Amino acid sequence: MANGKKFLILLLVALILGGGYFAAAHFLKEDADGEDASQEEGVAVQAMQSEDIVGIRFLSGKQEIRLVKEQEQWFLDSDRSYPLNQAYPTTMAADAAKLSAKRLVSESKDDFEEYGLANPSTAYVFTLSDGTEVTYYIGNYNNYGDSYYMNVAGTEQIYLISADFLADFDHDLTSMAEVEEMRTASTDEVTKMVLTLDGKTTQLFYAQEGLSTVYSRDFTWFLDSKTPADAVASRSLVGSAVNYTSTGCGAYKATEEQLTSFGLDAPVLTLEVAYTVSEEIETGELDEDDKPITETKTTDCKLKLTVGKQADDGSYYAKLADSPVVYLIDAEYMDTLRAFDFGTLRSGDVCAVRSVDIVSVDVTADGKKSTISLSRTQQEDGSETIRYTLDGKQITASDYNSFYSSIQGMVGEGFAEKQVQGDPVITVTYHTTVKNFETMTLQFIPYDQNFYLTDLNGRREVLVNKRDVESVLEAFRALQAQEE
Repeated sequence: MANGKKFLILLLVALILGGGYFAAAHFLKEDADGEDASQEEGVAVQAMQSEDIVGIRFLSGKQEIRLVKEQEQWFLDSDRSYPLNQAYPTTMAADAAKLSAKRLVSESKDDFEEYGLANPSTAYVFTLSDGTEVTYYIGNYNNYGDSYYMNVAGTEQIYLISADFLADFDHDLTSMAEVEEMRTASTDEVTKMVLTLDGKTTQLFYAQEGLSTVYSRDFTWFLDSKTPADAVASRSLVGSAVNYTSTGCGAYKATEEQLTSFGLDAPVLTLEVAYTVSEEIETGELDEDDKPITETKTTDCKLKLTVGKQADDGSYYAKLADSPVVYLIDAEYMDTLRAFDFGTLRSGDVCAVRSVDIVSVDVTADGKKSTISLSRTQQEDGSETIRYTLDGKQITASDYNSFYSSIQGMVGEGFAEKQVQGDPVITVTYHTTVKNFETMTLQFIPYDQNFYLTDLNGRREVLVNKRDVESVLEAFRALQAQEE
């Protein structure tokens, strides 16, 4: 018995000095008489208490993992700073102590070879508080009942145990690390996003009140300081970009060498996000009902996500700029962004001139130019009344709104791939109160048999359906008919 123990110690020393790894067979000790195992099913195969277990040793792939418990806290023996999730060793110890067999198969070591226990490839070693070591050897798999044959070192009994026990140890170091959750932002918090994916960069930013460089405050998402973006597509892309979560840990404290091996020195994706976080804080004062008075505190925040290579399981290595942790994120995150139609970010709005900004509208159609004037009167109660006239003759608000809405309700159905020449079938010029955009001229130019090309102050790109332009003409002709 003593010689066998000495042999084990020499093997473990060789592992540490040589940098290799040991197979579970190296745990084998000289056989010794053990206590008789019970013939009854469901009886523990080893008499020990989980609280007495102070060491756990096993192999994860080619890596030996040694866990030790000191003052009720579990540590990685080789690195006490490793952020070990306490749930893993706690579960291992508890399940090892209460392990019960499905049945006793044999009580003779002569059967070890038959059941894969003569030279087992898997073993779990538990050190007790009195220095005793208990080793569980795992043999062949039994398809019936998803089970394994096992033996406790120093005994001759062969048991059949559930495969569920082995699942407790099916973890490598990175999966057992307890790291902070990946910081992210919600879509509603984002004010700016710069996304570089597969070498192509897309920028979006949000301005709740619009931009002074853009003619309408109805636009809130922008590609640059003068180019509005489609709001729905922008929110969709931002939502997808910040919708990442960790599926595991690649390294809890990555070295430069690891960062390179993970592909983070040449990332396939970088995401930079600016966002705001608002919280209600108490001022220390009370209102008239003696309730605390609060105020909103807004904090500007930033984050940068870098995504590198794919790991063996298909996930991607990812790192936040302010964290030493390399996370794993699901491949679906990258698939979603790669599948996104970035062309939809271009605004397909035909004309977003706001009604409240309009002073008058010149309309040229059917070879005739007419002017719609809007005269606003402020009432004593603060409300506003508007009088509409077409070439000096009053028209109803309903008919004006039908014409105005026929344009505002238009949705672009594509973008021009060629330039066309020709006279517009209708020209609408808005005179507004918006600084630097006092005049906004919209023209509809024939493009092909199905579409018209719009020209808004020189921006010629949005295509609209021919039927929609015909609806605009019909709405204006209805105004003219009312005037007559």
